[in-house]
Amino acid sequence: MQTIVSLVSAGLGIAVVPESLRNLQRTGVRYFDIEGDSPVIESGLIWRRTNALPTLRNLVRIARDIAA
Repeated sequence: MQTIVSLVSAGLGIAVVPESLRNLQRTGVRYFDIEGDSPVIESGLIWRRTNALPTLRNLVRIARDIAA
C-alpha cells in the first residue's frame, strides 16, 4: 500500500486505499472520502505453478471459496 501511495505522489495515477493510509503523508497526495456505498474492488492472485507449498495451496483455496 505504501508503494501505491508513493506512485500517486509521483503523479502516476490515482488509487482507492483504506482510510488507515491517511497517516501516510506524501507530497502531492490528497485523500478524499468516498460518498455512499463502498466500491467493489477487484483483486487478483499470481503464483508460480511449480510452488507446492501447503500455505500457498491453502491461500488459493480460501480465495477461491470467497470468490465463489
